[in-house]
Formats: sequence, structure tokens, C-alpha cells
Amino acid sequence: MALFSRAFVRRRAISLATSLSVMATSFALAQDPKHDPEVRTARDTDEQQFRFDSDLAMSNMNRSTLMTPTGDIDRDLVDVMVPHHQGAIDMARAEIRYELSTAR
Repeated sequence: MALFSRAFVRRRAISLATSLSVMATSFALAQDPKHDPEVRTARDTDEQQFRFDSDLAMSNMNRSTLMTPTGDIDRDLVDVMVPHHQGAIDMARAEIRYELSTAR
């Protein structure tokens, strides 16, 4: 008997790859040498808050999508997609807050 089903392992691998991709992109954008250092220091606090909010949304989404399959594929899809889309909404809200705070 397998410890984890293929579907479970596949979902976790996709989730991990997505999280790593988002973190790598955030890191690369944060290291952008084109930003003026003086402007950057003024925005550091806002950027750190954005990163925290975005990472929190991603973590909450990933944790919420962990579920035991019920055998009803339609129900299982909804149980995974609702937190997935809520995570997208939370990340968009973090982006809007960041844009508003840096537009000053």
C-alpha cells in the first residue's frame, strides 16, 4: 500500500513549485538594481509589508488546499479551488495596498 497517492504527491509538487516560483520572482524584483537607492530606502517598509502580506496569503492558500480526497471529484475540485482563488484575491489586495502606499 502506498503511503501517499500519486495525485496527492503531484498536488504537493505543483504547490511547492508555485511557491518557489513566487518567492524567486519576489527576490529577483527586490534585487532590481534600477531602483534609486534613496527612493528604495523610503519604500523598504512598504515592500516588506507587501512581501509579508503576499507570503501570508500564499501560505494560507497552500494550507487550505491540503485536503483528504472524498472520492467525489467535483466536490474535491471545489474544496481546492475556493481557497486557491481566495489566495489570489488576498494577494491582489496586498498588491493594491502596496501600490497605494508607494504612490505618495
